[in-house]
Amino acid sequence: MAGLDRAENAILHKVKGTNLRWKRWYAFRRGLSANLYRLGMRPEEACLILRNTAEIVRKHYLKLEDEGTKIEAATRREQAYDACAATVQQNIQ
Repeated sequence: MAGLDRAENAILHKVKGTNLRWKRWYAFRRGLSANLYRLGMRPEEACLILRNTAEIVRKHYLKLEDEGTKIEAATRREQAYDACAATVQQNIQ
């Protein structure tokens, strides 16, 4: 546990004075599992890195239903921005 505390202190020292925020190890593991999944790694393989079962990785670390919602929201935001930009461009001309 002392190694994790030392690592966390080093991380906190690095992000101090920046606009980054350390959200603890759970968020780190969740981000790692999501990035591995996006890169094509199956949960059965990611569980070996995270040292959990594939079921735990799917249930607690990979929030796939949230991911779809975020992607849909980002798509709608981009579409609204594009529509607004087109309207502004037409008004300029």
